[in-house]
This record gives sequence, structure tokens and C-alpha cells, in this order.
Amino acid sequence: MKVVIHILILSVSVLIGVAPLRAQGVDINFSVSSPNNNEETLGLINPSSDFVYLGAFRLPDETSGDTKWNGGGRGMTFRADGDPTGDQDGFPGSLISHGKTDKSMISEFSIPKPVVSSTKNIDELPVATTLQGFVEITGGRQSSGLTTPTLSDIHVVQIQDEPKLSKLYWVMYNYYCAPDDELTFGCCELNFSQLNSQGAWNLGNIASNATSRYLFKIPEQFSKNYISGHTIAAGRCRVGSLGPTLYAVKPWAAQALPYSGSAMDTVELLRYKSPYSVFNFSYNDELTDGVWVASYSKQAVIIGGRKGFRTAASGMETYGDLQPDDHGSKGYHSNPDYSAMLFYDPVLFSKVIQGDLTSNEIQPYAVFNLHDYMFNSIERAGHHFQRYTGIGGMAFDDERYILYVSEPEVEGLFSPGKPIIHVFLVVDNYCRPDMEPPSSPQNLKAEKITSDCVSFTWDPASDDKHLAGYVIFRNGWPIDMSIETSYSDERVNPNGYYEYKVIAWDSLDQRSAESDILAVETPSGEDNQIPLITDVHVTDISENSATINWYTDELSTTEIVYKIKYASGTDAEYTDLSLTRNHVAKLENLPEISNIQQFVFYVSSTDESGNENEFDMQHFRTATSGQDNFSPKMNGIGAKRVLAEELIQFKIQADDRDRYDTLVFSAENLPEGASFDSETRLFSWTPKEDQVGIHRIVFSVSDGDQTDQETVSIIVQEAVVATENNEDISVKMNFISPQD
Repeated sequence: MKVVIHILILSVSVLIGVAPLRAQGVDINFSVSSPNNNEETLGLINPSSDFVYLGAFRLPDETSGDTKWNGGGRGMTFRADGDPTGDQDGFPGSLISHGKTDKSMISEFSIPKPVVSSTKNIDELPVATTLQGFVEITGGRQSSGLTTPTLSDIHVVQIQDEPKLSKLYWVMYNYYCAPDDELTFGCCELNFSQLNSQGAWNLGNIASNATSRYLFKIPEQFSKNYISGHTIAAGRCRVGSLGPTLYAVKPWAAQALPYSGSAMDTVELLRYKSPYSVFNFSYNDELTDGVWVASYSKQAVIIGGRKGFRTAASGMETYGDLQPDDHGSKGYHSNPDYSAMLFYDPVLFSKVIQGDLTSNEIQPYAVFNLHDYMFNSIERAGHHFQRYTGIGGMAFDDERYILYVSEPEVEGLFSPGKPIIHVFLVVDNYCRPDMEPPSSPQNLKAEKITSDCVSFTWDPASDDKHLAGYVIFRNGWPIDMSIETSYSDERVNPNGYYEYKVIAWDSLDQRSAESDILAVETPSGEDNQIPLITDVHVTDISENSATINWYTDELSTTEIVYKIKYASGTDAEYTDLSLTRNHVAKLENLPEISNIQQFVFYVSSTDESGNENEFDMQHFRTATSGQDNFSPKMNGIGAKRVLAEELIQFKIQADDRDRYDTLVFSAENLPEGASFDSETRLFSWTPKEDQVGIHRIVFSVSDGDQTDQETVSIIVQEAVVATENNEDISVKMNFISPQD
């Protein structure tokens, strides 16, 4: 059987320095075989070449009681039969999403033809039409509050073929302190006037804080091949896992909805149990939704939301009260935060089901950086609040290969703003994967220096695929992002000293080398701002001492309060009232602690004008015999998949909170023909046909006296060849490594 596909050829919009090109409106006819139902012969979607940006649209000005779109859009689903008139503009079907996150209601709306705005002008975007207005779908089971369940996502599930019957499944979540057995899943009808809400259920003995945030479709063929009847994917990125989770869930039969409190049949696919964590993990990551995307010859599981630039393992992530560069209000801070999608290989999930891999071995094969697509990546006049810097809900039209992505809090002058919807077409593009980071920004030049502002520019970087923007560092600390080649730092002090550097990054989150340093001293002036504290870290740890270090932008004092965590008694103090920028304080005669205890400390500095800044709680453990520092931490590598006779390459990375240690990398159990360069950290291998199977390699990193390691499973598969009309068609994996 052959199917003729008509594809509208479009140009990807490059949003930095180049005006976006419009659709050319050219129809191309080509023949392909019927959809490939063998997952192991499908390639992997390459976001840098297989995603075509079609534009965005706005949501209606809809209000129902105290519910409106402001603050909403954090979950979303596609309904194929939702808008009978949608074919007229080429975007049939509808989308369902929920309004504000406090006791959310859902609404269904049409999909207008999206528009690309090169200047990110909201007024240029078309507006969707409401099809079914806001309604509460959980039957009163949700409530408002941080420790009570609130609707978080919905998904249209086909539960019967003949006659066709679908339900709208929903899931609620607790932001804090979710009971393990909380009942968070339910379903209702798609006719909002006759909801007949059923539930609530849970996933049995799996804690709700690991399961209850997002829902999306598992393709029918994958379900038939590996987990018959499990067609819903559910998960969460919160305290139940050091990264996102994923569970295959079996929906109830059409006429067999059970009583409240029942457990749905579930298979675990992904969960990072300590000490495992997702690549570049931050406690501030908020991954809000997922989609299982499949074209005719490629596929991927995508989980997206907000990613933090500063990782937990680096020691640069902070917790507690905000520093001047931080975003948000409380909790963990890892800014600059950015919109990201994590791409997973579905075949590796099948290996988990079959018992060949464990659920903590799976890492993203690519990270898609959407920062420059986002309207919130620019400052807009008149907007009076800190805007969300991640994506919200996602939905996929699997007949037309169209991906819909919500960007929360865009439209409006005051918090919270309304979301907009971005639209991507998924195509099968077999160009060479992007393995090269952008060039380094050059020629940083100060344009304006005052007592409270430093403005500077640089020459544009270049990238062979898609430049996503720049990350700005001040005194070694990442502080912000820009899609322009200029930046103004308005958080400086009089008589301050600053060293600025800039890196470029691309749409695959690959990062350039750092630019040269731009050193700046601000003039004197009225000083009413607190000193900027950065780079708080611990060195020279011994069994009874440790040295605390930090940097301030202006001359200030050195003060520390410290104690054993949870211990009773008076806090110990260290005070040095001399004024300095480089703060070094050695804490001596520390009491002995057990291997489950740790010291906590707070540093503070006061400038000559009396402005005091207290940096929130940090921690360390004194060393045991033979160890004098923090252990290095391997950044997640994860299992890999490759065909025989094809090259696989990837680099390994590690973090060390000691900052100045020399890290040594090594590999054991290398298969015949494989190599690992300890200097470049590059693994390379072209397996032979007689090496089909699973090979487990141990990668290690050492700082001289402590070591971390990860066992990596590499699955070598036979070089499958698909045939049509007796003509061989090569099957390629198109691997991308986020570590490269």
C-alpha cells in the first residue's frame, strides 16, 4: 500500500538577526510506505531539523465566574473531532486546556491558522474561538491550595473502536506534601453539558508525588507490541524522582468504570531514584506536560517545561530567600530558567518493559532549547511582572504531525498573563545531526557605565543550524539570557567591580566556549542596594575544619552563622569586619558528626553604607578519613541504542562542587573496537554484526581521592532493512547526544 502525502513546504524562522521567511505555498507530491509499526526500525526525531515553526495564536477573552485564561495553559490535549469547520483553514480539530491553576476549569477552543511574528508582537496573532466554555470537570474533587489536589492535565482517550467512544481523562496534583495514596485520576465525557465525572483513582502502590502531573497518549501499536491496553502515559517531575517520571497506564473499559479508590493497572517506564538523576538536573526544574510524537519514519517521547541553567550538582543552585538575580519567590533557584523539551527514545522504554534496562537508566537523547521562540524572551513595555520562562501544556495531532505548545503568562499587563499557543510541524528531514556548538561571542564592549547600570554589546555568534541566544555571566555566575547582542545590568552597585562573560547556545542546548572577560568598575554614587553575593562554596574540608568562600561586588564584611543541622543549642558564629570582595573564612574545631549529619551555614556581608545581604542556607559534611573534599558527580549518561556497522559517539560530563579539582575520566569493559579518550571524554564505537546484544561499560570520574561512576548499557541491534517493491531502504538511527 502507498499513501500520497501533500506537504506544505515552509521555512524555519530564525529569530536572531534574520527576519523569518513566510510559507511558500508549494505542494510537493511524494510516495512513502504505510506508517512503520515496528518501533525498533524507526529513527529518532531531531528537533533541530525535524521541527518547522508555523507560528502562534492567542486564546479567547473568555471568563466564567472567577475563572479565565490568565495563569492557565499548563496542561493541554488535542481533540480530532472537536471543530467540524476547522478544515477550512487547514487546522482541523480543537484543543482543550485549563484556566488559572487555582481550582482549574477547562475550556475547548478552535485552532486558527498560526502566524509567525518576527517581532513577537502579540497583536499580530490570530485569536481562537471558544467551542465549549469553562467548566469544572472533577466533580468537585479538586480544591485550591498548595497541599490539596488541583487539576493539572487532561487527555482525550479513545476507549472503544466500534462504535468509536472517547473519554476525557484528567489528573490532579498536590504542589506540596502529597499523600502517597492520594486519589488523583478520573475521567468524564467530552460533552461539557453532560460531564458525568468518574473517579478518583490512583496508580496503586506508586506514590502520587511521582505520578500526578501530566497525561498523554501512548501509540496503539506500541501498546499492542509491549503493554497491551496501556494507552495513557502519566508522570511528574517533583520530589518522587530526580527528574521526570513516566508510567504506562491502562484506562478502564467503556462500561467498567470502578468505584472511587480503585487502582489503575500501571507499568513503570522512567523514574530517577537517588543517586540517579536526569542529565543537568535542577531541583527548580518544572516539567509540566508530555507528548508521544511519531511521524512516518521517526518518533520521540517529549517531556517539556522549564529548565534551570544552574544545576544541583554544580553547587550553584540556591534555596530560600531571593537574591537580586533570582526569579520567583521561594524554594529552589537555578536561573536563568528557560523553555526546554527533553527527547527520549521510545525503544528504550520497551527495553525497560522487557527487563533489559531499569527505569533509571533512560536519559534524554536530545534537549530542545526553545528560548528564542518564546514571546517572554523579550521585554515588552508596560508589563509589570516577572514572566514565566517555560512552556506549559503540549498536544499532538498524530494525523497531521502538528505539535501544539502553550507558553503561559504572555498576554496582559499584570500577573498572571494569558497563555499563547505555538505551533510546530514535524517533518522527516534526514540531514546531518547538529553536533557542533555555536562559535564564541567576541569583542565585548562597554557602552554605558554608571553607578547603578552597566550596558555592553558583543559581536554575533554563529551556528550551523539554529542559534537560540546568549547567556550572560557576571563574576563567574550566570545571571540572565538574551536573544540580542546587548545587555544592560541594572543590579550593580557604586564602586563595584564586575567581570562579564557571554556564551552562545543553540536549539539543541549546545553551549559555546566563554567569551573573553569584560572588566568594569562602576563610579561612586548613592548606595542603597545590598552587596551582590555570588559563588558561595566550601573548600579544604577535613575531619574537623572547612573553609567557606564567596565573592561580593563591593567591599563588605565577612560573617557566618553555622551549626549541625537539626541540632539543639546556640549557633556558632564567625565575624570579620574588615572590608573585602573576596571572602575566605576557615571554620576550625568543628565537632564530630555522624555519616547522616551535616553542617548548615548562612553567610552575610554588609557594605560601608550599612546595606546587608544574607545568603540563604548552604550545607557541607566534614570529611571522613582519607577524603578532603566533595565527591565529583557524574552527569547522567543513560542507555544508548545503535545499529551494527553504525558509529555511535558521545561525551561524558561531571560536576564537582570543589570547582578547582582536576577531574580524571576513565572507562572499563570497553567492547572490542570501542575507544574512550580521557582528555576529550569522547566515546566512539562502530559495532560489528557479531556484536549484536547489550554491552555494559563503566565510566568513572575521580578528583584524586573520591570517585563516581555510571554503568552505561549500549544496545546493538541488527541493521534492519525495510523493503518496498523489492527496493532496499536503509534505516538510520540519527542519534543526537546532548553531552556533545
